[in-house]
Amino acid sequence: MSPNQITFSSIKDAGSVKTKVRKNPLEIIKLSSTRGWMPLTVSMTEYVLFDFIENRKLTGIVTKGGEYGWVKSFNVLYSQDNIIWNKIEDDSGDAFEFLANVDAYKIKKNFFKSPVNARYMKIQPTKWHSTIELKIEPIGCFVPYPVIAQAATTKPEVEIVTPSTCGVCKGILAPRPVRPSACTCYPPLYWSGSECVPQSQCPCVEGHMIYEIGETYQTEDCADCICKIGGVPDCKPKVCAPCGQGLRRESPKSCSCQCVPCPPDTILCQTSGECIPESSWCDGVQDCPDDEKNCIITEKPMIFVNRTETLSYMIRLQIQKDSKECAKFSCEAAAVNDAVCNVTGRTFNTFDFTEFKYDICNHLLARDAADEKWNVIMKKNCSSGNNICRKEIVIKDKVSMYTLTLYPSLTVNLDGYPFFICNIKDDEIFISSMMPTCSDVSNCPPLMRYTDGCCEKCKLESLSQQNCLPESLAEKVTLGLIKTQIPPHGKCQNFEPIRGVTQCSGTCKSGTIFDPITFHQLKSCDCCSVSSVKEIAVELVCEDKYKLIKHFNVPSSCACSKCGADDIKSL
Repeated sequence: MSPNQITFSSIKDAGSVKTKVRKNPLEIIKLSSTRGWMPLTVSMTEYVLFDFIENRKLTGIVTKGGEYGWVKSFNVLYSQDNIIWNKIEDDSGDAFEFLANVDAYKIKKNFFKSPVNARYMKIQPTKWHSTIELKIEPIGCFVPYPVIAQAATTKPEVEIVTPSTCGVCKGILAPRPVRPSACTCYPPLYWSGSECVPQSQCPCVEGHMIYEIGETYQTEDCADCICKIGGVPDCKPKVCAPCGQGLRRESPKSCSCQCVPCPPDTILCQTSGECIPESSWCDGVQDCPDDEKNCIITEKPMIFVNRTETLSYMIRLQIQKDSKECAKFSCEAAAVNDAVCNVTGRTFNTFDFTEFKYDICNHLLARDAADEKWNVIMKKNCSSGNNICRKEIVIKDKVSMYTLTLYPSLTVNLDGYPFFICNIKDDEIFISSMMPTCSDVSNCPPLMRYTDGCCEKCKLESLSQQNCLPESLAEKVTLGLIKTQIPPHGKCQNFEPIRGVTQCSGTCKSGTIFDPITFHQLKSCDCCSVSSVKEIAVELVCEDKYKLIKHFNVPSSCACSKCGADDIKSL
């Protein structure tokens, strides 16, 4: 992979580096890099984009953090044309949130449920620790990239800016210097087209037009964009009325909303509006969100072809030196190249190039490779008839001679005896020989509930300190939560929900204590108070469209303490 195949939404200024460092995107994101990719803003609009030049079968992602922070989760999007973007979905149709790193050093591998066929892949961080710092490598079936003329794909390298490099905002033409070795702006200031500004105040550039932070504009394809901090555009495609069944939008990258059918020998992916070749549908490799769902696999009959192949022979002459015997000739068959069969998803090609589609019956998930004491198999069971099949997980313990079968209906079979899965907690599975009858805890406060085996129960004892916990605010409640006045920009507030806002909630012990001196009952009262805090950041937008990042503290842990004025702590 070349550096030209990787694009960042933005990259953070590295003015703290004292020596001149020039890196390309490939050097920044590789797992062995000393410093990973850090975007200009810490937000979910930032991304890393891979261009594989041609469609590739992608199977997963490898990630690693850095010394400044790490990504805890991310979304993956893929595209055939860099216009229509599809998200890798979970079972409910929402964007699947891949769990990433937990520290700065360990490597995390994530594999897709099905291989994905795409030319472009985009990784968007959704959660992070401290800040976004990411080292990343895609996993897939490697095929050499085509050779493309350098002039057609040349892109400027991504520079980590140092004091010896001129500062110019992305997309802005550098001004003519007063003298050859001089710069108009030096980091941490950048040329915005009219003046030297901090990198966070760089504008957006669309064509020949410059848009300041907070300005909205339309692109040539009628997408609505807003310029965010650092000159990073946040664009949404034009919204058209849904097309009818079997129709799609003529061209997503245009202002037209005309609906047309797919070409012959293709199938419409209704979710994304893409036309997928019929041969690629339900072949075990995902081409769009609707592909590889509810597939009906029809096996082709095996056809045996009798071929009379003409083998080539070579004549070998055997001559013995200093021998009076006549020369000997022998006929030997020429070497034949090995035949190869290819398996991709649910499709395989035989040695004679015949293509078949198949469905996996049994698949070995794990086994004891050393002693063969146990194995875990995913089994496809179609014994119920009516073309209805179900997948089962079969765990065999060859030492104790137990066979445990897990069914999708949350039932278990242990050596022929049925059980019910009544609760799953962490790495434990609770089973019962009959469906348990549990008491109603709907009127019990959530903080008073706990799990005992298969049932959820309510604590009958008095509320204690363990009920004083941080409680997360609903994101819709956090809209406009932070408001402030910043001269000369006027009133500023957040217009996006804030994740992670908490407050202490719960009930602590209260009562009276007998005083043996005064013979009175003295009041004793504990309050649920903040014991430690964590810092979160939020983007504020002012009346004049000026944007800034505001940091504030919220409770990370709570505890019961004596009630009084001292309990009110400034966060």
